[in-house]
Amino acid sequence: LTLPSGRSAIISDTVGFVSNLPHELVQAFHATLEEVMEADIIIHVRDVAHADSEAQKADVLKVMNELKVVTKDMSATGENSSDGKYMIEALNKIDLLSEDNQEFVTNRARNGDQVAIPISASEGDGCEALLQAVDDLLTRDYLTTSIALSFEDGAAMAWLYERADVLNRNDDENGVHLDLRIAPDVAARFEQTFERVLG
Repeated sequence: LTLPSGRSAIISDTVGFVSNLPHELVQAFHATLEEVMEADIIIHVRDVAHADSEAQKADVLKVMNELKVVTKDMSATGENSSDGKYMIEALNKIDLLSEDNQEFVTNRARNGDQVAIPISASEGDGCEALLQAVDDLLTRDYLTTSIALSFEDGAAMAWLYERADVLNRNDDENGVHLDLRIAPDVAARFEQTFERVLG
């Protein structure tokens, strides 16, 4: 999938969840839900038009808890814990709700602690906002930094262009100055590989 920023992401669909799952089946889910354990972001697609939507959400969270999948606690102020995975709720089938219920779901999504995006997969409504939310969360922990490189540092420059967002480039007689937005682990890899310090 190509995100709004132009970044690529891999999306993997998992099995659906059922209520009152026996413990032995939860164990069998471990292999099936391996993608959830490895994912950077979990998108929980919910049927908000279903009468038992909240109970279904509780079932999913219960199974995820049993599988030891921890999600980050994100507040409306943008603060979050350092451990766990980001989760987005895709509140699907909003087109099947009455106008008042659509407004209620949209307002609750906007003001809640969880990142929640009302969508209609069949109509396409909200899908761009969902992709933007994924894009934003993937780069939420990125660092903004800079580096000065000589013109002979072509390998380092190519490495950064491939793995970081180059926000600005300024060339002068001393070399190339890059302003970057980069993931912390990628920055550490750069510094280790090229023995250069960002910042």
